[in-house]
Amino acid sequence: MVSEPMSHGSSLHPARATRDVRAAPALCAPQWPWGLDELNDAAEGGDVVRAIKLFEHMQSWLPLGDTRMAINTVIKACANAADIDAAEEWYERMLENGVLPNKETFGNSTLIPAAKAGCVEKAQKWFWEREKQQLQLGPIPMNILIDASAKSGDKAAAVKHLKDMGRRSIDPTEESYNSVINACARVGDSQGAEVYLRKMQEQGLKPTLFSFTSVIDSCAKSGETERAEHWFQELQRVSLVPNVVSYTALIDAYAQAGDARSGEKLLRRMIQEGIAPTEVSYSCIMNAYASHGNEVNCMRLLQEMCRQNLQPTEKTYSIM
Repeated sequence: MVSEPMSHGSSLHPARATRDVRAAPALCAPQWPWGLDELNDAAEGGDVVRAIKLFEHMQSWLPLGDTRMAINTVIKACANAADIDAAEEWYERMLENGVLPNKETFGNSTLIPAAKAGCVEKAQKWFWEREKQQLQLGPIPMNILIDASAKSGDKAAAVKHLKDMGRRSIDPTEESYNSVINACARVGDSQGAEVYLRKMQEQGLKPTLFSFTSVIDSCAKSGETERAEHWFQELQRVSLVPNVVSYTALIDAYAQAGDARSGEKLLRRMIQEGIAPTEVSYSCIMNAYASHGNEVNCMRLLQEMCRQNLQPTEKTYSIM
């Protein structure tokens, strides 16, 4: 990969081929001259071409301690443009020119964007690269990996990364457990979701609304209506206020069991509480009515949706 020309084209100054910027003293990073604001703006906007042109303009006079910062900004531009491959190429060029990466290189510039893009393998690669550079690990990069695994539906990987935190003597956070609970919910593993919520509590961490809602969702997917009701009541017992996602998760549990009346009753309660339902809230109940051949109630709910300025989707119409 490094021997091929970059898609956005550029090269670092040859005089920088043996620099160890990580070790540069603070006085080697004076106030930036012209170009800093423009480079940051280009990176934030994902304008890779402009970021590279600005870098090329300033690289001949960049102070030793600021070279890494500038390259990190170009990498960030690539990441914000969802061009993960280009970000990797710039990382390789950073190493080739003796510029050592830092935490920023593996944070907002590479690891987080790769995870958000759903590129779990690339996120894992960046994590390993961070380890190789012997940069101190904390909960944030581990949480990124757990969350990326959860969103890709890989529960086993999410659980593995959580256990790795213990082996590395890194204390899991609420986010760590929430991501694993979410991973369980995505595959309908209600038992696993409940286990990790309890482990979260055993660690002295306070479950959030997201924690409970994910458990309710897992119960809905596994057809355990009573368990879903239990966790809905539990979140209120600990003084959390259910939101539209929480209500809809329980409505879905009723709908999955074919109990359209209980689902609609909860919908009315949600509206009475001042929480606006979504298209999904209605569609769940409509689907339950449709399973019993009750077209009248399906049409009634569809008309109600339209009155509330909710746009039915193709999936909604397919229920009719």
